[in-house]
Amino acid sequence: MTLLAGLEDFVTEEMRSCEVSVISVMSRNASAPSAILLGPPRILLGPEPSFAGRLSMKRWPCCCLLLVMSLTFVPAMPGSAAPPQNPFEPPNPYVSPFGMALAPPMYLVNFLLLYFSNPETAASMPAYRVPLPQPVYQCLFEGKDNSCPYDDMAPHLAQQALVSGGSQNKTATWPAACRTDPRWQNLAPPLHRQPDQINQPLGQKTADQIAQLLGIAQDMVLTDDEYTCMIATPVAGELISLCASDLSSSTGNADIPLSSYGVYITENGDVRSTCAPSAPCLEFNKLFAGPLEAIAERCGFSDKLKRFVAETPFFKFALEAAACQNAWEPACIVEASCPGNGAQSNNSCAPSLANPE
Repeated sequence: MTLLAGLEDFVTEEMRSCEVSVISVMSRNASAPSAILLGPPRILLGPEPSFAGRLSMKRWPCCCLLLVMSLTFVPAMPGSAAPPQNPFEPPNPYVSPFGMALAPPMYLVNFLLLYFSNPETAASMPAYRVPLPQPVYQCLFEGKDNSCPYDDMAPHLAQQALVSGGSQNKTATWPAACRTDPRWQNLAPPLHRQPDQINQPLGQKTADQIAQLLGIAQDMVLTDDEYTCMIATPVAGELISLCASDLSSSTGNADIPLSSYGVYITENGDVRSTCAPSAPCLEFNKLFAGPLEAIAERCGFSDKLKRFVAETPFFKFALEAAACQNAWEPACIVEASCPGNGAQSNNSCAPSLANPE
């Protein structure tokens, strides 16, 4: 079974239960060899899309390094579960903003891709999530290109690092479009409780345990030679590194760690969500210099790639991550409902900016 055929089968089944129904595609050339769009960085496998057709590539999860199929999301079809009427639910008027990279399906699909490529990088992903301070969120939401100078935002982040997070019994609730199956959801970063947990990395032991629970066997992971061969592709290799760095900017792995916030610092010194417009993980899609399947064949990991997409929940997370991202464009920051009357608890809870009353 090809990667494309596997995705077709998966999507056909998932359309009956997915909160956001999938697929409105038209083939440009029904006789063209199979192709698949992967990303972001999204990669075109094959010369012309057939099943994938002419698709809206910007709608796929922004943070993924290698393999996310690009689909167009449309209203529910007969027989499928209807999407929520308001993607910014629940109705609690106070929300807490989080970078998109921390939403469970987005975090998990990125983890799978990073671990498959380089387990040490996956081990530097954040162990905890932290809500953005309201002044930072407002600046990112309203700012040009959804970015703000880090020097202006740093005092707000520093102030937040002095206080503890939520209690053990209260935590922000992800909107429906940004959830995954409960058995996987707890593998995503919990809310930080103590200041020293902010930007703390997973660590290799925890990353290995999560990978095992998600179905990644150690003989499925790229070897050093295979990984080196893959990133040696001109231009693409540099962008893979940039995207991986943005997703793993934890303490000990970055000069200015921000991984728990789901944001990164640009070359100009601005803070942005890792999936804001023109972020490295999106730009990679335009510049990738060769089809991944051909690279896998050349570098000797074709069988590993096929096993990866067949034996992990990759497709499921990819679909869910796309729905979450679509609901929160362009700033790419998710508003989670604060527990109780969260507006009084800290500077991360406030009325919604994306869905004001």
